[in-house]
Amino acid sequence: MKFRHAILLGLVAGIVACGSDGSDSDANNSTCTGKCDGENNDNGSLLATLDGRNDPIAAYLRDYAGDSPIIEQDYRGFLDGMIEQTGCAPSTEKTFVILMSRRRHFPRNIVTLCSDDPAKASEFFMSTQSDVGGLADINAKDYKAVAWDATARKYNLYEFKADSEDGPLFVDADPQHCASCHTEPTNLEPGAMPFTPIMNELTNPWTLWNAEPEFRSHRFDELIDPDLLDAPVYSAMTEGEKLGAASQFESIMRSALEKTVGARLRIRRNAPNVEETLGLLRPMFCDESVNYASENHDSGEISTAAIVDDSMRHTDWAYDWINDGRMRLDSVQAGETPLAVMPVRGEAALQVEVGLVTRRALTPYDVLRLRSIDWQRPVFSEFRCDMYRQGSARILADPPDTTAMSRNSDLVPVLFAELMKYEVYDEDSDETVVWDFAPEGAETVYDIPDVTDPSVDEALFYGLTEDYETDVETLATNIETYFDAMQESGQRSVLEEERRRRGCFALANYPSSPDVPDIGACAE
Repeated sequence: MKFRHAILLGLVAGIVACGSDGSDSDANNSTCTGKCDGENNDNGSLLATLDGRNDPIAAYLRDYAGDSPIIEQDYRGFLDGMIEQTGCAPSTEKTFVILMSRRRHFPRNIVTLCSDDPAKASEFFMSTQSDVGGLADINAKDYKAVAWDATARKYNLYEFKADSEDGPLFVDADPQHCASCHTEPTNLEPGAMPFTPIMNELTNPWTLWNAEPEFRSHRFDELIDPDLLDAPVYSAMTEGEKLGAASQFESIMRSALEKTVGARLRIRRNAPNVEETLGLLRPMFCDESVNYASENHDSGEISTAAIVDDSMRHTDWAYDWINDGRMRLDSVQAGETPLAVMPVRGEAALQVEVGLVTRRALTPYDVLRLRSIDWQRPVFSEFRCDMYRQGSARILADPPDTTAMSRNSDLVPVLFAELMKYEVYDEDSDETVVWDFAPEGAETVYDIPDVTDPSVDEALFYGLTEDYETDVETLATNIETYFDAMQESGQRSVLEEERRRRGCFALANYPSSPDVPDIGACAE
């Protein structure tokens, strides 16, 4: 028998033209540009929109604005009101700064309260908007905020924006044009991923963030427009003790992820529902979110997530990189630049996966079987995502019998087993054949480093998947060998090419993607 891939060509189709600086064209920004700028949406009855919400912003607006979607406050007045509403001390207000815009390295300021307590601080975020029309300073009357609703277990998003410099602000308590930045990428169907606050870089050196005073900033001081540092609003937001370090914001964001991931995992307690359970499994196969890693200045040190999925570190393999999570390249040589802003698998997706294991809906062995497929592509594996697309289509067309099940957690292993199958086309019989990458009871994994390798393509073509069957220890040895090889001299250029490939895909598909510096022009 001869087989042909049924794989979708999403990776190729998803890459669109980028400018030479990695910027995006207006044509690619119809949904959300990473700035969430859009027309004001007059909610009509603000109180009706706020009905049932139990977050601090909703409580504040009920008292301050009543039923009117119009307020008179700039960001400072709003923050003073939220300090009173939350009971946080004024001294705990912190501003964290990222250079967000792809067109210009303009600062986006993110403010938290009760910042000395990550759990409390992650209940409220306020952020200024990015550059629109060549601003010389932060716009004090154009900001958005999110707040945690402890009853609904979700974040609610608000936008505050004035139509003119002297005009009042309109409150949009349901800004859909902003939400797209915080949920699925454009190449995935919407609906399964909850609104999630974003910190693109969750590891030192936080290239596009201000890292001081705790650490030395990486490229922040180099890239920010020095004239902005003395601009009145920016200066007021970052003066004295108000300026916070990226390391502190990382702790706050990890607490926010605990909230959203914990809420998402509660779906497993619901009565059996195929679509809900598929949505819970999707981040294991498809990258709903992305984070970014950079070399620590000129040291050659970078997160292992750049080349190996971080879930591998949850194994009991006795390798040094499992424990410290860092790989070490040669020191930067003349003519080279440190790897900066390299897309890696999103922390939110990883925590969903870990949560399913710790809550015993899946086993570590289940996860390892999936991660062993296309494992040299820890992020943006269209093969793994296509396994989900194919499998979910089969499942929805012929759902399993759930009458003997009590919760979604009972359904998780059943659907996961179906998603671990892959369709190929038999040219001789003109039929589609399904290969099972997790046969029941088998003590093997499929060690497939790179599905784009011609030998892998040939094996699938001829139905020779058994050539890649191996045991867990052999897989571990092969990954360790690869890991050591990637730390040898001359590998930075290989990783730089991979960074460029991933960067183009992120810019094309993830509205919240930051500037990925120095990637050149992306192919159409």
